[in-house]
Amino acid sequence: MNHILLSALLLFSNITFAQQEMRVDQKTGKIMYDGIGKVTFIKGKVYRTKFSDKKSEEIGLNFPIIKSDIIQTESKSAVKITLNDSTIISIGPDSHFNFKNFDYSNKSERNADMELKMGKARVEVPIKVAKGKMKFNTRNVSLGVRGTEFLMSQEIDKNGISKEQIALLKGAVSLKDETGKNVDLTPKDHFLLKRSQNGPIESKVIQLTPKMYELLKADNVSKNTVKPFLTNL
Repeated sequence: MNHILLSALLLFSNITFAQQEMRVDQKTGKIMYDGIGKVTFIKGKVYRTKFSDKKSEEIGLNFPIIKSDIIQTESKSAVKITLNDSTIISIGPDSHFNFKNFDYSNKSERNADMELKMGKARVEVPIKVAKGKMKFNTRNVSLGVRGTEFLMSQEIDKNGISKEQIALLKGAVSLKDETGKNVDLTPKDHFLLKRSQNGPIESKVIQLTPKMYELLKADNVSKNTVKPFLTNL
């Protein structure tokens, strides 16, 4: 019995490792990664849905994340995912986050497109990205990111009104809404957007108060947890 259990554990370990190991693209010769990152902190129950088969499964610490995975959290759950380029994405309670695309061969050659479908997220991009190579989206907003730290929130109220927020803590973010309006954010800027079903977009930029800015930065929070997220509008 012990031999069977040990064999099963070794098999699981090998599968997990294989999902994250690098491989060489036969056409280009570039190094590619099957796993785009892994879970580095988890609280409560968190699930992923594979785009390929639409099946949902519970994930845990060190679980590999694959391109096109949709990560879902429950009401008291949170998860932190560290990508292969050292980008950290923390996903808050009641959230759906789609890792639509992430191509990475080295820190100067990467391309990413991700979407917060619902809920809250916090993104830290410590290594500067080439312009136009890393994008994040909410329902009505597209963000161009280089090196930065920011928070996102996407909610839909009972009347079908979409409420979206972007708060910038470090670096710079360029965003564009569905009307084509461009906004460049600097640290402490807090972008707010509201849109009813098929209605006009209302948006503005306000400043985070010094107290809120320090709270959200959470410089004293341990790496073994997740920092605060934006509150609902």
